[in-house]
Amino acid sequence: MKLKAFMTGAALALAAAVCFMPARAEAAPEIMPDGTVFDGEYYAANNPDVVAAMGTDTAALFAHYQVCGKTEGRLATAASGDGFDAAYYAAKYPQVASVMGTDENMLFFHYAVCGKTEGRFPNQAAENGKTAATVAADNSTNVNSYEYKLSMAKKAADYVNAKRAEEGKTALQWSDALAEAAMARAAELVESNSENRPNGSSFKSLLREKGISYDEADQCYIVGLENPDEAVRNWSKGNKKDVLLGRYKKMAVGYDPNASGCWVLIVIK
Repeated sequence: MKLKAFMTGAALALAAAVCFMPARAEAAPEIMPDGTVFDGEYYAANNPDVVAAMGTDTAALFAHYQVCGKTEGRLATAASGDGFDAAYYAAKYPQVASVMGTDENMLFFHYAVCGKTEGRFPNQAAENGKTAATVAADNSTNVNSYEYKLSMAKKAADYVNAKRAEEGKTALQWSDALAEAAMARAAELVESNSENRPNGSSFKSLLREKGISYDEADQCYIVGLENPDEAVRNWSKGNKKDVLLGRYKKMAVGYDPNASGCWVLIVIK
């Protein structure tokens, strides 16, 4: 908690230097220990069902967001659905970048604390006149957009945990860091339908490239299926079932629409 308070206080001090309006510590988003920008008061106000079960403690609410809230599409802050583009924001507002740096979480923290209220744009489309809802709608229907691919991947993840529940297994926690690796791995399957990467190395080399630490890791994949439930049914058979139902802690699914649909489940502990 001390680390979180220090990180948030330091970030607020920086944000205040480049905010037209004063940034206030109360009722403001916080930077959590893993770098995620999270607004406990916003999350509580917009998720009364979670409050009924978890209470209003920020740490408990954030734990819910990490385990299942994000996968369910719940927003961490009022600004989380705006399609924030860190590279665009830094280039558009160099004064902000000169103070906050180019770290995506720090730039988003500035936007969430005061940039949104000040009318700063979160991305180029917003500057061009599109609302965040329009941008999100465009991305959700563009099969080659990262947003669409991620939404399909998370649907498969829901099926994974549903299958685990049927078998009396505990749910796996979704990992955003692992998702980056899984999405990259799915794209590789378009090029090479193989348990190894196109360069011949193990999929674990991709985890190392992404800086993901683990004690054990495994994958199962399928190429040529369009729907997430079909992919999970495939993983429920033969040796793949050991990966699907294994004693792992975290997971992510990667999806690519090319080659009639490429899916990969990566699990670690």
